[in-house]
Amino acid sequence: MSVITVQIGQCGNQIGEKFFDTIVSDCLDYRPNRNQFNLNYFNKLNQDYSQECMERFFSQSETGQTYARSVLIDMESKVVNKILGKNQRYLFRAENSYTQKKGSGNNWSYGYCVNAPKSVNVIEDIIRKESERCDRLCSFLVCMSMAGGTGSGVGSFYTEFLRDSYPRTTLVNTCVWPFSTGEVTLQNYNFLLTLNKLYEMSDGLILLENDTLHQISKRINSINPNKEITFDDLNMVIGHKLASIMQPCSNSNLQRNYLNEVIGELCPHPDYKLLCLNNVPMMSAQSIEFSTFKWNSLYKNSRQLLYTGGFMDEGLKWGSEKSFNKTICLSLFARGINDSEHEHSDLKNGFFDDDFLNKHFKTRAFGIFPEPVKLWQHSRPFNRYEKSLSMLSNSQIPAFKIDGLIEKAWNMFMSKAYVHQYVRYEGFEEENLLNAFSKFSSSKPSYLTY
Repeated sequence: MSVITVQIGQCGNQIGEKFFDTIVSDCLDYRPNRNQFNLNYFNKLNQDYSQECMERFFSQSETGQTYARSVLIDMESKVVNKILGKNQRYLFRAENSYTQKKGSGNNWSYGYCVNAPKSVNVIEDIIRKESERCDRLCSFLVCMSMAGGTGSGVGSFYTEFLRDSYPRTTLVNTCVWPFSTGEVTLQNYNFLLTLNKLYEMSDGLILLENDTLHQISKRINSINPNKEITFDDLNMVIGHKLASIMQPCSNSNLQRNYLNEVIGELCPHPDYKLLCLNNVPMMSAQSIEFSTFKWNSLYKNSRQLLYTGGFMDEGLKWGSEKSFNKTICLSLFARGINDSEHEHSDLKNGFFDDDFLNKHFKTRAFGIFPEPVKLWQHSRPFNRYEKSLSMLSNSQIPAFKIDGLIEKAWNMFMSKAYVHQYVRYEGFEEENLLNAFSKFSSSKPSYLTY
């Protein structure tokens, strides 16, 4: 079961590159501890894990060269050319890339109405050929920003294109929110229009905020206080987060964590598609070497993250303040050696017991979720962490934060600020913005009042 990653815009392509870097590093750089009990078992475990991972995310040419199952799209060539020019343990296919020279002017309308339609025939052919290289295609993972013109406008167009062309294939968007301080003047409009289109077309939206990613990167690199946090640091965090839920693992029924299975259980209702991704622990490579991890602590910290709406186990709030976050359902991904056969299921049932579920989950209100907390696990450590726990949740957290961005966009719209820069392109009318505002004035309460 293969996943094709569609990387759109500068941000999307840089995220995709770090995602594949993390997967390859996790597979090829791991060495079982020679003092570990039953070393042969763990060598075989690692071999099977790496083979399954390569089949999901990579293909091989007749000469044995490893290629990422990826499509690279950008309206400027600089970032894509840099990625294609790297000599790594894997490569991106040059014929799977499409670039132009002018960009999209940080304008959703220009990306969606002008740039994207020009390239549709070429990209349709690229995606078709890449899908034919898969024995069985289960999902598309679209990586994009919601601030710039290419990520937002072209990304929205090709999300719609993939839904129409591959209606039975799961479609997941990994979207990066802009900094709250502002990256581009039009980012609030771009965000609104993108979210409106993706909410209609995508099966699930994994939302990542630049502000939060920056804080995580800053804490990870706190050992070097003079280091300036760059977008490369943020993208490394995203790559780690995505790989932590997509690398092979299974549930108690030996069902594999194929992306279509995970998203299908988390987002079975069309009104609830917003997903948050948290990881415990998150620390620098230097700190990992001198740290020990206990499953009990990891589960305890993960539950508190969900309870408080936090983003990192360092600096968690442990007071008695009231939880504002309600959750529909949750998937846990536990990676690392467990001390007993039923340790994970016991911890899950202990920390997420009926009392906690009744207070902080609204699963039973819908009657469509057979299991509010789903557990996936694998005995092999992930990305240098002896033990790690990832948490992909469908909860209210994004809805609260979307509120502020839409309010900023509405204030701009009420004064007609920059609207002329959108309606100047054929195919876009002022009514498109009004429809987007109307959409989220009705769908947001469904998250906030369940």
